[in-house]
Amino acid sequence: MQTETLVKELRRNNACILLKNTDTPIEIISEQIGYRNVTFFYQKFKQAYDMTPHEYRMSLN
Repeated sequence: MQTETLVKELRRNNACILLKNTDTPIEIISEQIGYRNVTFFYQKFKQAYDMTPHEYRMSLN
């Protein structure tokens, strides 16, 4: 696996962990995992999981 691909996967996994286990705002999670642009984070998350970070968090409740 390419390093860049692995980094992206790790970022997404960390985002999922934070969305599941914290009430941290999505904008802060985006910054914490290395995305400066929250809109870009939303786009990449939706491409990977077919739902937004907010929808993902709500699906866990």
